[in-house]
Amino acid sequence: SGAIPRDMRILDAGSGTGEDCVNFVLELSGLFPARGLPAWKVVCLDLSNASLSGTVRRLQRWGVEERLWPTLLQGSFMDDAVVRSLGTFDFILAEGSIQTLENPADGIRVLASLRRSTMSVLHVFVYGEGGRRSIADVQIAFKKLQEVRNVTGSERYSSTEIALLRSYLRSLPHGSMYRIQRRLAGATGAEEFEPDDP
Repeated sequence: SGAIPRDMRILDAGSGTGEDCVNFVLELSGLFPARGLPAWKVVCLDLSNASLSGTVRRLQRWGVEERLWPTLLQGSFMDDAVVRSLGTFDFILAEGSIQTLENPADGIRVLASLRRSTMSVLHVFVYGEGGRRSIADVQIAFKKLQEVRNVTGSERYSSTEIALLRSYLRSLPHGSMYRIQRRLAGATGAEEFEPDDP
């Protein structure tokens, strides 16, 4: 029928600092006001606890009541135990997370298996080479820095590493492509990790 179900279930697979998750919550709470717990559900799944903490800050900044908060899960959609715990969804968003996998097709298959029905939507967004070149350069440099320091696995997303990344970003020259591109693009979903750039 095209109508959004009152019990809509949304998964943001690789939610980062929660920009999309918070928008989903705001939209659904506006469409389906509830006195108690809502019938709809939003799940934010990310490898990084620091990113999920950024989601909490974003929810607080927007004044979202805690009863409406999304479920925040630290983990990977490539982990069988995590996948078994998730359930199924009407809308699955994978924005920038699929391309980080060794075999992206496996990630798409896993996420497709989480569709609630044949009408469920799997939205995969892959960043283009040119539009994120400066960000990709920063990611490559930071990953090499972590490799030299033997930082691997989930430790790569620890609060210590995020603090180091912030320090690195602050050290980039004002005229660097990364800083210029950031100013041209305006705020991004990762502003908790990035220095202010007037």
